[in-house]
Amino acid sequence: MIEPTRESINSLLESFGIRVMKNGTDDPTNRKGCSCTPIIHNLSKHPINEGINSIILYKPASLEIKDKAVVIARGDNDTFALGSEPLGGENVIIVAVSEKGNGKVAVIGSSFIFDNGKIGDMDNKQFAKNLFSWLGDTSKQSLPPWSLYLSIVVIVFIAYIIYLKKKNIKK
Repeated sequence: MIEPTRESINSLLESFGIRVMKNGTDDPTNRKGCSCTPIIHNLSKHPINEGINSIILYKPASLEIKDKAVVIARGDNDTFALGSEPLGGENVIIVAVSEKGNGKVAVIGSSFIFDNGKIGDMDNKQFAKNLFSWLGDTSKQSLPPWSLYLSIVVIVFIAYIIYLKKKNIKK
């Protein structure tokens, strides 16, 4: 499989109000090992973050959000992103989600958060469980009230057609 480019991913994410930026993130006071493995502990209040204190990612890019996209995890005061789109502090967004119609998307600045090397670190495993539970939750996707009435009308109409056909067969 050919790895998709950042531009192709961003064209898919555009309608959700999220863009993966051209940079890499570091946090000099919150990291494990090399500078390319920041520990992110600045988490928004959201079901995805329930029971989570921190997550760790390898070489994360930061995200730009707009419209109705929601920040899930971001850098703290000394986090910075270097590259062709540098940022600093809480402007460094690492995880964001967005909903559009009945669709949901979650974007994480690193594809290595759930691999064998990182899934057991910090709260990454619980974060993965929460994330996939949120993505799979369809409880908000209820049918509009008029659809129930329409269903009843259709059923009554079909029953009436069947009644008329049976009535004509008996003649």
